[in-house]
Amino acid sequence: MIIILHHNGAFREAVCSNEGVLKVSASGSMCEVLFEVAASFPEALIVWCEEQWRDSFNENEVASIFHHQRIMASYSVSGVPFFPKQLGYVENSPFVKVVQDITYPTWQMSIDVGGIYASVLNAVASEGLSNANFSFFLNVLAKQLMPHGLLCYSEPKLVKGKPSVYSEASLKASEQQLFNFIKANYRTRWLWLALLCVVIYEKRVPIFSFLRALSFRRKKVSEGILTHIPLESTIKSSRDNSIDVIIPTMGRKAYLHDVLKDLSQQTLLPSRVIVVEQDPDPNTSSSLDYIASENWPFEIILEFTHRTGACRARNLALTHIRSDWVFMADDDIRFPPSLLKSAMQFLQTTNASAFTMSCLMEGEQESVANVVQWMTFGSGCSIVASEIAKETQYNLALEFGYGEDKDYGMQLRNKGCDVLYTPFIQLKHLKAPMGGFRQPVTKPWGKEKLAPKPAPTVMRFQLDHRTAQQTKGYKLQLFIKYYRNQSVKNPFTYIKKMKKAWNSSVSWAKQL
Repeated sequence: MIIILHHNGAFREAVCSNEGVLKVSASGSMCEVLFEVAASFPEALIVWCEEQWRDSFNENEVASIFHHQRIMASYSVSGVPFFPKQLGYVENSPFVKVVQDITYPTWQMSIDVGGIYASVLNAVASEGLSNANFSFFLNVLAKQLMPHGLLCYSEPKLVKGKPSVYSEASLKASEQQLFNFIKANYRTRWLWLALLCVVIYEKRVPIFSFLRALSFRRKKVSEGILTHIPLESTIKSSRDNSIDVIIPTMGRKAYLHDVLKDLSQQTLLPSRVIVVEQDPDPNTSSSLDYIASENWPFEIILEFTHRTGACRARNLALTHIRSDWVFMADDDIRFPPSLLKSAMQFLQTTNASAFTMSCLMEGEQESVANVVQWMTFGSGCSIVASEIAKETQYNLALEFGYGEDKDYGMQLRNKGCDVLYTPFIQLKHLKAPMGGFRQPVTKPWGKEKLAPKPAPTVMRFQLDHRTAQQTKGYKLQLFIKYYRNQSVKNPFTYIKKMKKAWNSSVSWAKQL
C-alpha cells in the first residue's frame, strides 16, 4: 500500500508501507503523482489522504474495503460532496443521494481519504482523464469507469472518527466546474436541462458558465478497458451455497410447472422453494396439484391466499427463508441447469451480497457488457443474502403500482448492501400473456377528473429516494416529454394543467 498525502489537492509526500518516503518527480499535481506512482508500482493499492487527517485514516480496514482490484472508495469527512446539489437536475440515479454512515455505492468521490488500485490507473493512463483539480479528476474517473465495471463507494470505515480541523470551502466545486462536468460526462442535452432547471427553479441565468461548458471536451474511455482486471475477492464469504427460491404466482399453472422443472434440474439444487399462489375468488382452492402429485428434489412450501398483490406475496414468502441465499424468481422464466451454480460462483468470487441477473425476452439483446453497480433491482431475477432480504420488506404502498422492485433495491442500498448486475448469467423472460395484475385494479385516484401525473406510486419513489433537485429535474423532463403526447398544445394551458396533475400526484403519494 502507498499513501499519498496532500493538502487541498496539492501533493505533499508519498509513503510506501515497505520502502518509506518515495521520490516523486511530478511537479505537485496529484493526478500526475497518482499516475507516476501507479506506473512504478503496478500491483499496489494507492491511497490518498489529506495530510492533516493522516491520523484519522483507518489502515486496519483497508484489506476488507479494497478486497478486489476493481474497487474505488473514498469518504467525505464533512459529508459535503464536491459537486453542489444542482447535480441532481441531470442525474436521477441512486448514486446522488449518498447515505453517509454506511457503505454506499456512488461515483461521487472525495479527496479527504480514499483509494484505488494501480492497475486501474494504469488502464486509463492514456485516456486523457487528468485534470489540475484533484476533486474534479476523481469524480470524472469514477463516473467514467463505473459503467465499465469499476465498483465505487462512499466508505465510512476509511476513517476512525471525524477530524477536528476542516475547511468546507476547499471541497466545493464552482458552478463552472459543475457545468464542465455535465458536458464532459453526459450528452449535451443534459447541459441544456441543467441550465433550464437553474433558470426555472432558482431564478438565475448562469449563461457564461453554460457557454464556456459547451466547448469543454467530452470524456469517453475505451470499451472493455477494465476487463483484464480481476474481480476475485481476497475475502472468503462467510455464507455457504444454500439457497431458497421464492415465487409469487397467479393463474400461471403451466408456466410455474416449467420453472419448478428447471429448478429440479439444477446442478446446485435449492434447499426449498416457497410458492405463494394467489386467487381472488373466495370459492377456489389451489390449482397447483403437481406440487403434491410429483416428486421434487427439494422441499416445496405452498402458501395459498385469496389476497392478491406481488408485494404482499413476496413478503409472505420471505418469512419462510432458511438458507443463506434467496433467489427471487418470476413464474414465467426459463433458465439452464447451471444457473444456480454459476450464481453461487459469482457471489463467492466477488463476495457480493446481492445481484440481478440478465432477464431478457426472446429477441432482446443484452446492452450491458460488464459486471456493474445496478441502478435498479429485478424482483424476478435477483439473488440476495438472506439475512438482509429478511430484514427488507416490499413496500405495500406500491402494491398494484410500479416501482416496487426499484424501491426494494433502494432499501437494500440504504442498509449498506450494493446491488450488482451481471450480463453473463442469463434467464429468459417469457412474458406470459396472463401477466400484469391479471384483473382490473381500481386505484384510489381513479375517479379524478385530471389523472395524477406521474402515477402516485412513481411519485412515492421520488419522494422517498431522490433529492429535491433530482425530483425537480425529473419534473421538468416529464413536462417536456409529455407535451408532444397530449392534445393541449397551448404551452401556458399545458403547464397549468400539468402543475395540477403533478400536485395531485404529490398529494396522493403522501397518502400511500
